[in-house]
Amino acid sequence: MHTLSDVHLLAVQHDPRWLASPLQGLLAVQEDGQLLAANRVARRLLGLPRRGPLPLLSLDTLFAGASAAQRRRLLQPGPAHRVRLGEGSAVHLQHLQAPRAAGARSPTTAAAPVQAAPLRDQQRDAARRAARAADGNLSLAARQLGISRTTLYRLLRE
Repeated sequence: MHTLSDVHLLAVQHDPRWLASPLQGLLAVQEDGQLLAANRVARRLLGLPRRGPLPLLSLDTLFAGASAAQRRRLLQPGPAHRVRLGEGSAVHLQHLQAPRAAGARSPTTAAAPVQAAPLRDQQRDAARRAARAADGNLSLAARQLGISRTTLYRLLRE
């Protein structure tokens, strides 16, 4: 998704501690608010179809429970903030990237530090931190990460 140049890139997760982890959900949103793409974690967190093309959705539809002020902040850079999805559920959302001209280098991409550990190791570490934060309750940790218990068990076993 980071190769898309004409979209806003948003990170979503139920727990704000996991926004900067490999287990965050990612949304690619056009300037007019239309949802263009979502990774597997975002699809699960937001109740979208797991496979295949996404339905035509706008951010207003997706975050119908959010206030007007929250919806205005969705495509604005800034720190992570809590956004209501509907009755009784919410996610934390962070704006990661604004649209840029095709071929232009993103300032965040140009200055991004080199990852010290491979993605798989980062996923394992995030799973361990989530299990510790949930005091060993793996069902709760999996829900907070937006992954299945089976996936969490596999990550902890590796």
